[in-house]
Amino acid sequence: MKNKDTYWALVAGGTGGHIIPALVFGAWLQKNHGILPIKYFTGNRKLERVIFEFHGEEPCFLPLSGSPAGIRGLSAFFRFFGMWYVTLRLALSFLRTPPKALFLFGGYLSVPFIVVAKILRIPTVIHEQNALAGKATRLASHLGIPVCTGWRECCYIKKEKFIFSGIPVRKLQHLHVLDAWNKLVPGSALPLGKVVLVLGGSLGSKLLVELALDLSYNTKYAMFHFLILSEEDLSSEEKKRKNVTFLKPQWDMSPLYSLAFVAIARGGGSTLAELLAYNIPGLVIPFSKSADKHQEKNAQAFKDFGGGSFWNEEQSLEILEERFDETLAIARRKNKFRTENRIFSCSHNGDAVSQKIFEVMTATYTKGDAPSER
Repeated sequence: MKNKDTYWALVAGGTGGHIIPALVFGAWLQKNHGILPIKYFTGNRKLERVIFEFHGEEPCFLPLSGSPAGIRGLSAFFRFFGMWYVTLRLALSFLRTPPKALFLFGGYLSVPFIVVAKILRIPTVIHEQNALAGKATRLASHLGIPVCTGWRECCYIKKEKFIFSGIPVRKLQHLHVLDAWNKLVPGSALPLGKVVLVLGGSLGSKLLVELALDLSYNTKYAMFHFLILSEEDLSSEEKKRKNVTFLKPQWDMSPLYSLAFVAIARGGGSTLAELLAYNIPGLVIPFSKSADKHQEKNAQAFKDFGGGSFWNEEQSLEILEERFDETLAIARRKNKFRTENRIFSCSHNGDAVSQKIFEVMTATYTKGDAPSER
């Protein structure tokens, strides 16, 4: 190989749940170990381009848009062919200019890098944001690549085979409620009630919005204001409700988290880590069609951390109301102890998590033993 130790390579694709932790880690890496440049790799989905563009990064876009698993026909063939094409392309590129190390953040995009890393013996670490390991993470672990996990449990991987690190979360600005509201809804009066933040997300947001609206109709919650992020088309009647405000999804979460008393969210690992880090209790409604039902595992891990409650789609609306009441009760207790910036010391502190991931890589690079959380 030529030109060793030229750059750090960070790989993240698919959704914000994979990409945002990679960007947080990359910023920490640049600040603390910035002698070498950082090069991001991602796929060619529109969402991937939007996220990197918003954060001011210019990654290497690879001609991949998803995994061949779970689909059939020509689409599966082209994705399978694309995986091998990218694997060959990466192998040739890394032979010429290998990275000092590879940091993988899960998802379909990690697979070609795992193969190339093992062939070319490039030091590699993979980070898993979910409490149930994805297929790429399982492959990496099987091949002896160290796994850092976002939660103390990582189903499908033996406990002695992973290192609990937590999930790198964004450092967000705490805003006064008036400033936060004016940034989101300029010229509109600040609602009188406490804000329930509804994070529609990209997976099954229609049901989440419908459930949040059901709660907003309940007179018991008339004193709360439901701030709903969703791409869904809504009726004019729904948009006119006094205790509901609709916004399009956005990447600047500072004003949203500054306003939130509680949140209602899907079960993405990175989203739940941010709610924990910013001390916002959540009612989690896992997406029932998530791969291997990993969002249910995330929701349970979130609850075990004391983050809130969760409700399954198979359960009744009466139980949904009970779980929402539990979440509100948690918020009332926590509200007494919140600091001004609303962040507290937990397992998802961005700097501490990034340091842990880097230590695992350092141990791998120096052929030592990876550190343990125990």
